[in-house]
Amino acid sequence: IVAVECGRSHGPLNVGPYITVFYTSTPDGFFVDCVGMIASSNSSDTKSNFVLTSRYCLEPEEDSITTVLPLSYFKYQQYLDGTEIENVWFPDSVSDITSSFNLPPINLAIVKLNQDHYFNSKVSPICLPNQNEKPHVNSICYYYQFHNGTDISYNPIKMTVLPDIFCQSVIGLPPFDPRTQICCQESQSYWNTQVEYKPSLIIEGSPLICIKNNQHYLYGIYSWLKIQKSDYPVVIFTAVSSFTNMTYELMNDSAANNEIPVS
Repeated sequence: IVAVECGRSHGPLNVGPYITVFYTSTPDGFFVDCVGMIASSNSSDTKSNFVLTSRYCLEPEEDSITTVLPLSYFKYQQYLDGTEIENVWFPDSVSDITSSFNLPPINLAIVKLNQDHYFNSKVSPICLPNQNEKPHVNSICYYYQFHNGTDISYNPIKMTVLPDIFCQSVIGLPPFDPRTQICCQESQSYWNTQVEYKPSLIIEGSPLICIKNNQHYLYGIYSWLKIQKSDYPVVIFTAVSSFTNMTYELMNDSAANNEIPVS
């Protein structure tokens, strides 16, 4: 158990220490629901019980109990003693007054676990950007695609951040909201063969990570994909920085009275 500075894994390939796995056990078997990212409130923390993931991983609620385990400890061949969810918060969406469209729900869940994950070489927190800080246009970031096989694997896809005005013009409906979303495009040719859905993919909770000052920052959570016939798809992410202050307030218990228990 050590105090770990956020985002200090080396290179774009090594993000495993930040990742958690959300899974459920039902009478029909054992299922992986999504992945999440460990976050902490300050650089002197030795543990955390907060994880950021997709809203649609946890909604609608099911009769089965969702449990969470760091990816480094997750093995199908072994008994899984995961941590249960204590509370979850879903940020509210804002109506788009200018276009009269009601925007879809914000695809983000801030999750509090009922036990801490202690930091070590295999488990550590990712950094969160400042409130409302989005990556610069043409920044190179990485979207991580997770695969459910004999174990859970992942691979980074290099992405280029696109201008908000371009995103608004090309996406259409549902409308792109620059206040709470980021859109990117793949910067290589990976999507030519991988754009189709594969049963092994774990889509919900997949992160957009950018490297700043040699640290990994969680800028986005995958929301949806806009297919284009003449170009690579545009990928839309929930902008985590729109809710950085909210996340820190929840971590520091200053918003404890607003907790919404998971039933």
